[in-house]
Amino acid sequence: MTLSTHLEEITAAVQALPEVYQPIFGYELKGIKPARNCEDRLADVKKIYDLLSAELNRPLRVLDLGCAQGFFSLNAAQWDGIVTGIDFSAENIALCNLLAEENPDFKVNFVQAQIENFLPTVKAGEYDLVLAFSVLHWCVKFSGFAKVQALLTYLAQKVDTGIFEFALASENLVAGLPVNYREFLTGFSFVRALSYHERFFASNRYTYFENLGLLKIDEIFISPYSARTICYFCGDKFVKVFDVTDQEQYDRSQCEINFLNTFGGQKGLPSLYTTLTEQDDAGMRIIHVRDMIKGITLREKIFDGEEFDRWDVIRQMLEWMVFFEQQGYYQGDVGAHNIIYCDDGKVYPVDYESISHTPILSLWLYSAKLQFLYFMNTLLEPRKSDKFIFPEMSKIYPSPRYLLDLKKHVTPRQYERIAAIREDEKFFARLYEILFEPEKDSEAYTVAETEILALERYISYVGTKIQELEEQAREQQRRLEQLEKIVMERLK
Repeated sequence: MTLSTHLEEITAAVQALPEVYQPIFGYELKGIKPARNCEDRLADVKKIYDLLSAELNRPLRVLDLGCAQGFFSLNAAQWDGIVTGIDFSAENIALCNLLAEENPDFKVNFVQAQIENFLPTVKAGEYDLVLAFSVLHWCVKFSGFAKVQALLTYLAQKVDTGIFEFALASENLVAGLPVNYREFLTGFSFVRALSYHERFFASNRYTYFENLGLLKIDEIFISPYSARTICYFCGDKFVKVFDVTDQEQYDRSQCEINFLNTFGGQKGLPSLYTTLTEQDDAGMRIIHVRDMIKGITLREKIFDGEEFDRWDVIRQMLEWMVFFEQQGYYQGDVGAHNIIYCDDGKVYPVDYESISHTPILSLWLYSAKLQFLYFMNTLLEPRKSDKFIFPEMSKIYPSPRYLLDLKKHVTPRQYERIAAIREDEKFFARLYEILFEPEKDSEAYTVAETEILALERYISYVGTKIQELEEQAREQQRRLEQLEKIVMERLK
């Protein structure tokens, strides 16, 4: 076939199309203007294709749903991808096959099929990347949203990563579209908008940011306090997504971002790499990426039953409180659940949502000072710390009880000095001085006396454990006596 004959054939195939939606790969035909130039979409696809191909160290297997005139399929094949393009239009597929014939080195296959019928045939691991641009609303028109959502959830189990673009319900193209078009992608664990806000990167294996590339997801954590806050552990990076529903949640997200912008990279605190805000018909999401602090939560360490120097943890956390206080900041929610304990024994605060310029944390309704005293008590009291039970909300209103509870863990002199701290003083700096700096007056405890007090506290702890073991032994003895009684009765 001559070049002119093939051009005539291509031109005729284009003229037979119900709509020229995409550029014709390799051609600029006079008098024919595509509805979309598609270059903006192609730029997003190319970035993600290259990153994913480098991650897997091979060309990608690509599934192009609603491939239309094959623009994305043929470009991906040009990048050495192994591509399958799906479209229900016979005219589209005919043109795609003609263009593929012109590029015999391309590994591309075009299939005429309805997406709803094709998706159930996709096998796990068959494709690395799925593309679906402005086609799923037509599937909703013919099959209903519930079925399309279910098919995409199925697809998410078979293909790790996708790039999707949706029509908005407000465009009134078809009935039945959700207002929150993210509902299409509930099967994917990570979803974020790309350069065009109805275009999404979605994956169960990776997060994606332009300045950081793909970050492989090792673990996902959904906050027990807010199911709309999701954390992704990605190697040495930590990704946090706030799905903002009210002013308080917005304020907490801003506290965290402001704190990391101010203190990130100092004293081992994590650096902040990316902050994104997505605002659309579906609501607001705030995403940020920071360094990961390697370790386990102090709460996990307590539950594991490992012995560690609890006073040293208090000392380190108090040093953090002093550092923040010097800058005019306070952490209002100091607890074992939001402190990271590292292998080298260092501890770091990680609940940056609660660090702000106010010493009052509205969530708990009491001051950061009383919160820290409560933290000390639960850490030092074996029975409480092993179970680590949070106080009931009705009992956490500001009360001198936290200071009284501390009395058994410090010396009388220390207790008097803590109780005498004035409101106008730097509370944490004074508390650190009282607990961990040698007293300068004549009533100061000697090193030997301090060691004796520490030994007394340890003996008290051991005594508590012995009492528990004795109670267990008595319970076992009661059970043996009951068993012996049953055996004797049966022998009779």
